[in-house]
Amino acid sequence: TDALARICLLLLAAFAVKGVFAYLQAVFTVTLEERVLQDLRDDLFAHLQGLSMEWFAGRRAGELLSRATNDVAVVRKAVSSLYRSLPRDVLLVIVYLAIVFLASWRLALLCLIVFPVLAAIIAMIGRRIRSHSSRAQAHMGDLSSVFQETIGGIRVVKAFGGEGFLLNEAVVPGRVN
Repeated sequence: TDALARICLLLLAAFAVKGVFAYLQAVFTVTLEERVLQDLRDDLFAHLQGLSMEWFAGRRAGELLSRATNDVAVVRKAVSSLYRSLPRDVLLVIVYLAIVFLASWRLALLCLIVFPVLAAIIAMIGRRIRSHSSRAQAHMGDLSSVFQETIGGIRVVKAFGGEGFLLNEAVVPGRVN
């Protein structure tokens, strides 16, 4: 019974330590996220203030708003997932490599030879995803522009009965009716 009590206390202590480290990691990650986002927003605002009128003439306000909000949200998610999983993932790679080398050094060498090929394939897929993401971002900018312009001019739209036009033509540019 003494050994069982010690094991239970050891498990309790291990879970307590794990909880403390999980809490500290969450606090660190949120603090880091907020600092990165604050710097990003400040830099974006300063950059926009320095741009010429010609630059703004070719862009809609909704596009800029969409970029500022959606891109910042994407960065927040990336920073969060990176710093939550990076230490664990690095440690897991080291442990798995050690296990593979201990099990079969030939298999480990094969894995190291195949890795660059997989990395190239992943890079190609990443480029395609970025291309699709850019198109989705442009579409989101169009929607945000229409939404902002509609809300800003809702009295005019209502006064001239333009709701149907907005629903059929303006909301989804280029849509075939």
